Amino acid sequence: MVTYVSTKYVPIWYRRGTALLPKMWIGTRGGGLIRYDRNLDAFIQYAHENNNPKSLSINQIECIFESDQHMLCIDTSNGLNKYNRETDNSTKYYPDEKNHNLK
Repeated sequence: MVTYVSTKYVPIWYRRGTALLPKMWIGTRGGGLIRYDRNLDAFIQYAHENNNPKSLSINQIECIFESDQHMLCIDTSNGLNKYNRETDNSTKYYPDEKNHNLK
């Protein structure tokens, strides 16, 4: 568990939640994705793990946004990751340079 976040490596902030489910998402340049849950008063880190296909594709976060279907999307320097709130993991989508689409 992360106990603090160094602002030196925090370029992206995304706040999503209500009074019942307050969450703040923090994207870093090398430390992956960090979620702050105010109810738990805790930071939870999501990072790339070589042997875990459900982890982030890489730890360098470029952008965090929410899709029209309310999915949290994490753009990285190595593809797009879609975070699944129910399973607490992500699905990776890598660029297909031949067709200019995500595969």
